[in-house]
Formats: sequence, structure tokens, C-alpha cells
Amino acid sequence: MDTIQTDSVIYKILKESALLDGITGGIYTAGERPDNSNAEDIVINNISFEHSTPKRGVSNINIHIPDIAVQINGMPQFKTDRERLQEITQIVISIIETTTIEGVGLHIDTTQVFAEEMAHEHYMNIRCSWIIAKPYTNQIDIKGNVFMKRLADLERRVAALETTNQNSD
Repeated sequence: MDTIQTDSVIYKILKESALLDGITGGIYTAGERPDNSNAEDIVINNISFEHSTPKRGVSNINIHIPDIAVQINGMPQFKTDRERLQEITQIVISIIETTTIEGVGLHIDTTQVFAEEMAHEHYMNIRCSWIIAKPYTNQIDIKGNVFMKRLADLERRVAALETTNQNSD
């Protein structure tokens, strides 16, 4: 029997989805994101955890998106890539809300954008509450959801953007 590790339930859900194919970076738990990453990364960390049965807790899902370099009045500046931030956020929320795991309940509480000025990026913080009614399971079954097509489209768009960026260099 595999113990459901509460710090890895959300990580497992996102890692086993097609999301990784649609972002330029990786999916990490707290403290594992590469230093000075300039990629679209997702970092999951617990901020509260009850050692009881059922287990309850709250996790943060931080979606890091590099800012866009623009020229305004001849001056180079960095601005939030709001479109990309919103697009990835909607996909992550959709995955969380449509994934079914026996004995596990997930709920999106809040979303909020934060700036990482020194890194020229912004990140969406998704606060997610969870409860694990069963401390053990034989298999975590992440059932398919309706957003796989959107993820495949997202992957194609990223590839097209990378090709465009390479051709403009």
C-alpha cells in the first residue's frame, strides 16, 4: 500500500497531467525550483497540515511566468505576461477541479498575483484546501479530464512561440 503523502497529492496530480508538456519549465515542490529560472515553473508547497485522520491542510500552487521585455518611450521595461499567466492558471485550476481521487477532496480557495521584481517575473498564487479521508490507498487514480485538448493546444502554441523567437534572433 502506498501512503498518500499530503505534500505530494497536488504535485502528483499536476505532474501526471499533460500540463508539463504545455509549459517551458517544470513542476516542483518547495525548494526544488532551479535558482534564476527564466522558465514557466509551477511550485507546490504546504502551508498548513493536520496530523489527524482525516488529514486536512492548505497548499500553495505558485505559477511562475517570466515578464515580457518591452520598449516604452525608448526605455526597456518588463511587464506582466498577463495573458500567459491567466492561461496557465485556468488550466491548473481546471485540472485540480476536475481530477477525481478516491478519498481525497480538493478545493480552490483564492488566487492572487505577486511580483518578483528582481527576477522579472510574476506568479499566480493559488491557495488550495484539501482533505484526505483515507490515509492509505492502493492506487491514486487520476482520471482523464476535458482539458487535455487545451493542454495539447497550449503545447503547440509554446512550440510556435519558441520557433518565432529563434527565427527573430
